Amino acid sequence: MNNFYNNPQSNIQCGPGWNTLIEETLKKLPPEVKIQLIKEKFGRLSFHLTPDSYHDHKLEEILFSAEKESSNICELCGKSKVGNPEGVSDVTTEYYIDGSWLRTLCKECRDTENALRIPKQIIDRKIIDTYKKAISKNACKV
Repeated sequence: MNNFYNNPQSNIQCGPGWNTLIEETLKKLPPEVKIQLIKEKFGRLSFHLTPDSYHDHKLEEILFSAEKESSNICELCGKSKVGNPEGVSDVTTEYYIDGSWLRTLCKECRDTENALRIPKQIIDRKIIDTYKKAISKNACKV
């Protein structure tokens, strides 16, 4: 884990179910890439690089792939919906009232967490509103 800007343990802020995916992703990164933070955001992994970190198209593909794959893995236990022999999975990404987090959890972890699911109509509206606010605050000036 030599890609971290500081202490790797304090820079990972997500459930242990994604640890294997994080480790596999870090092995693919060039040593000049410096990661400031890895966290859960909108139910997926989110990699934050230091401002002066090496950056290119291949790096973006590696990180995007890991972020996308995390939406198929339970953040708490690591159960994956990929490779399920029945083709059916109970790993889903949904909003829960436990802190209003969008989380990717399997059925067992959802039940253990006692998380109450928020209806999809509210989710869609909330994501759109949050996205619009972020865009307006971070609008690039030309």
